[in-house]
Amino acid sequence: MAMSRFTLLLVCGLALAAGTFASRPLAESDVLELKADTPASAPESAPEYAESPESAPENTIPGTLVGYDGDIFSTLVAAATAADLVTALDGDGPYTVFAPTNEAFAGYLAENSLTAEDVLASPELKNILLSHVVASKFTAKDVLGLDLPTDVETLSGAKVKVELKDGKLLVAGNEVTLADIMAANGVIHGIDGVITDTK
Repeated sequence: MAMSRFTLLLVCGLALAAGTFASRPLAESDVLELKADTPASAPESAPEYAESPESAPENTIPGTLVGYDGDIFSTLVAAATAADLVTALDGDGPYTVFAPTNEAFAGYLAENSLTAEDVLASPELKNILLSHVVASKFTAKDVLGLDLPTDVETLSGAKVKVELKDGKLLVAGNEVTLADIMAANGVIHGIDGVITDTK
């Protein structure tokens, strides 16, 4: 039987993930000196991210993810399309999306002995993806201003733990490797894993 368009998209995304595309580390230009009003509870090694750009982005979250930085989120886009979430993420928001890279998805499949077809057929796909979305806009600076560690409720109804550990900002144990990718209806943070540890 011929693969559906969604299956083909996800398989192509996974092929990219296994190839040359990988998340890039935060560049020096992404980092600012710690400010005096940083909460005293934050360790000295806490990351500090750049201010959000002043100009308003034109694309919504799905449009921003498509083709970003060598298409490193193509697997997420394909999965969101298969789960019929693109229209929802195209709405007014605001939303915060913790976006696994292609490499993160490839690792998730390998660790769980899954195929792309298994993921697409899973009745849990939609809930797994919704566990990556918060119905508020949190820039990295906003997150670092919270009383960490803290639990944040996602659109799946589950909560994920946000914390600072060894100088890294973690969401459900996954590191934020790309911060403050701005969209017209929210913000995207690239993470190095798929969120499965929820409360």
